[in-house]
Amino acid sequence: TFVVAGQPYTLDGIEKQQLVPMKDPRIHVALNCASKGCPLLQARAFSGASLQAQLDAASRAWVQGSAVVVEEQTGRVQLSTILDWYSGEFVPGAGESVPGVADRLQGVIEFVARHAGSEQAAVLRAGNYPVGFLPFDWSVNAQ
Repeated sequence: TFVVAGQPYTLDGIEKQQLVPMKDPRIHVALNCASKGCPLLQARAFSGASLQAQLDAASRAWVQGSAVVVEEQTGRVQLSTILDWYSGEFVPGAGESVPGVADRLQGVIEFVARHAGSEQAAVLRAGNYPVGFLPFDWSVNAQ
């Protein structure tokens, strides 16, 4: 427990009580358990002046690196387990829904497509594919 602005908090409490209510799923890219199954830890601290750009860059790096695998031969899409665990925090926008994708994953697919490369984004937005989740690797991230 740490005292922040005169209040006792744990790191988990800061995440769940202060950050999750802000409704920005990019926090799961910025804050994580440092295992190999998580997004890479950033080499620099996040700062107020560049926070939005840093969160977007970290999200792109994660999505384009290890958060999604599109299996071209089977047409299956495999997503990071983190996107399953926190799917309720990825709220879809007002755009069209992705056909053939479960309602609870609409916001997840929208988030992933927004941060993916253009070819992968087109496949994700086209829909009609089975979705699975990648096994989570709890071993410690070397970074």
